[in-house]
Amino acid sequence: MRITLISLLSLTYIHTNTINEQISIIWETIRFNSIFKHDLFEPFVAVISFFFWIHSFYFFEKAGLLKKYSISKRNNNPTTKNSLSPWYSSWLFRELPLYLGPLYILSKYFNAFKPRQLALLQGPPSIWRIFGQIIGGLFFYDLFFFLTHLPLHSFGSRVFSLFHARHHSNSEVRAVDTIKLTAVEEFVDVACSIAALR
Repeated sequence: MRITLISLLSLTYIHTNTINEQISIIWETIRFNSIFKHDLFEPFVAVISFFFWIHSFYFFEKAGLLKKYSISKRNNNPTTKNSLSPWYSSWLFRELPLYLGPLYILSKYFNAFKPRQLALLQGPPSIWRIFGQIIGGLFFYDLFFFLTHLPLHSFGSRVFSLFHARHHSNSEVRAVDTIKLTAVEEFVDVACSIAALR
């Protein structure tokens, strides 16, 4: 992994001008595209990507392909039935509106995506700016998530039972339990994402 990363960064450094020229061509093509210009383009991409990855893990777990990587001893037991939580089946109908609904309202009534609209009027980003923003976004998301998640475990059983116990209610630990959250947690999680990206 280190060799791959160093090679990638070295090649990017050597070919910075060529990469920036290609980014410029792509930027000029997509920034006027009506789908890309839509305020909810990025939330839709995020939700569709999340949907893809969470279902990939769902099917890998259902097929038993992730048992050897599980942190739950019960999951590693070959005699344990590989069943998934029944709550997960309603995810699409419960989660999708909770994620996209508030963003639609912010877009429609509060012009919350004005910074994105203004960014589309600017010149293309450089490859190093893209790298910096990805690394910065991941760092700040992790920081904000840590700062908001810590109180759920630190301020006594009342806060934990009201807002976070649902997330830890399964005896089996599954990847899909990542999204087993209360509406408050989902709101805070999305707020962390938006704040990090801003």
